[in-house]
Amino acid sequence: RLRVLELELAQPEGLEPKPMWPAGYPAATWPWPDLIELTLSCPQAKDRIYRELPNSLRSLSLQYTPHYMDYAWTRATGHSSNAHWQWPLLTTSDMLCILRQCRLPALRHLALEYLEGDSEEQLLKYIALAFPQLTSLKLRRCHWVVDGGDNRERQDPWAERICQPISSLRHLRSLAMHLDLEETPYPFSPYQFEQPYDDEDLGSFYNTLHEVADRMALVFGPELEEIKLWRPHDYDIYEWKCYEVVRSSDFGTFVR
Repeated sequence: RLRVLELELAQPEGLEPKPMWPAGYPAATWPWPDLIELTLSCPQAKDRIYRELPNSLRSLSLQYTPHYMDYAWTRATGHSSNAHWQWPLLTTSDMLCILRQCRLPALRHLALEYLEGDSEEQLLKYIALAFPQLTSLKLRRCHWVVDGGDNRERQDPWAERICQPISSLRHLRSLAMHLDLEETPYPFSPYQFEQPYDDEDLGSFYNTLHEVADRMALVFGPELEEIKLWRPHDYDIYEWKCYEVVRSSDFGTFVR
């Protein structure tokens, strides 16, 4: 009567990722009909496991171990211990393909990690349509590749393009996002025990992130209670900054 299964497995460099349940594998009955929480690292779009998930599932996490952006930041400071792993990040199209195989109308918690792309709006719209009971959603959006230059986006267009498609989630209480904005400070110090960020840049970015959270809160309904945004915090430390959503008859909707 297994109810929680966490498969947090890092993908070794040089080895091709394998699906948990290959498409050509002989048909079998799902062994854990009472499963309510499932965590899978390094998800594969052609994995049959998603179409077999039980209706009992309430929490689904499809992310990487370790997370890609955590690795990218430690590598930038010259102290990454994860160089022997790889991150075959799924595109938004691949992630959409996976979610379309899932029949989980009662899902409450969803966490995804993917490479941002042209199909992101379609992916987000599908999340709102297929999983209307979600109370928490975490999106680790990655579109800055360490060795491929800096193509991070500015904060201006994100609200309507990213938040609007999921604003119809009427039960959503907690939203966590890794936005990877252009304004995100880049670590400059490769030396241990030395502050890797400029204090002025970090303070300016925190103000920007607060403004972003304010704008996010305006897009959603009254059910949303908190917004969590990923941010660099200190040497080899990252955090989810939690903003409480406040709705006031005098001052409108804002975060604190």
